[in-house]
Amino acid sequence: RVMELKLRDVVLALLVLQTTSIVLLMRYTRIAPRDASTDGPMYLASAAVFLAEALKLPFCLCAAAHAMGGFSGLQQLLRSEVIDQPLETLKCSLPALAYTVQGNLLFLALTNLDPPTYQVTYQTKTLFTALFSWWVLRRHLELSQWLALCLLFVGTICVSDINRGVISARKGEAPLTGFVAVLAAAVL
Repeated sequence: RVMELKLRDVVLALLVLQTTSIVLLMRYTRIAPRDASTDGPMYLASAAVFLAEALKLPFCLCAAAHAMGGFSGLQQLLRSEVIDQPLETLKCSLPALAYTVQGNLLFLALTNLDPPTYQVTYQTKTLFTALFSWWVLRRHLELSQWLALCLLFVGTICVSDINRGVISARKGEAPLTGFVAVLAAAVL
């Protein structure tokens, strides 16, 4: 039991570290001072989103190969689940497209918002998930759950003071654009 608790804590700490560091690195790379004549143009957010997903593919294929007992099992899995079922494979394109749009929206948001505002505002995805779960899936939420969601939303509004952001925004930033982008990404 003690070992299980420690592993859970380590995984939680790693997830917090990963989430925080990726936000800070994304923000830094978007606002870092640069000399266009020597550094070249800023990278495209869409290229970064594509490369992030492309880097995940080999790891996913290796994990699937391991689960299937080797690469011959992986070939059989890919043939039966992807190649032989093109309509089912095509159905995966809509969530993949939404995920791609979401990644680009997050880059837009971080280009125009400071990291704390981005992080807190992006947590509204919990609120949107609960609302869609209630609306689409007809799931029942307890009063305490609704209260917690309302507090999350009010907290987001309090922390995300757009008027303050406009005054303290860096040159070229548009906090309202960033705020709308992060909310749209949270809805996706």
